Amino acid sequence: MSHPRCTITIEGSEEGEIDDLLHYLKHYKTDIGNPNLIICLDAGAYTEDTLTVTNSLRGCLNFDLKVSVGSNHCHSGVSGGIIPQTYQILSRILQRVQNFETQDMIDEFQVEIPKFSYEQCHKLARKFPMLTEGLPMLPGVKNQAFKH
Repeated sequence: MSHPRCTITIEGSEEGEIDDLLHYLKHYKTDIGNPNLIICLDAGAYTEDTLTVTNSLRGCLNFDLKVSVGSNHCHSGVSGGIIPQTYQILSRILQRVQNFETQDMIDEFQVEIPKFSYEQCHKLARKFPMLTEGLPMLPGVKNQAFKH
């Protein structure tokens, strides 16, 4: 009896640094082919006895943004207060996408989170207190999972 072909590629970088994975995908593209199933393991396992399945992840917004106000670099000791500060311009542009005070994205980027997702989150937090009390949040910081 024949077995299905299975190719496993492990990305070993942390938090967005995927250079090694991109290297393997590029160099072994013909060996990998067109997969029928891709499984991304990037969620924590809460116990050794529990299989953890992530059914949704936070969204991702990628874009390139460059702010220029001069034709070349100029020391702030010469231009400070005269040439607009690129950081302030960049900050104002980013605030069009996200409210920096509330951490909420603008309405155009929001989706309705299904009720069952909140229920699952609450159930998980009750079972694993490390997801609430165990997080290193400072006093006054609100857990985003319990906004609703």
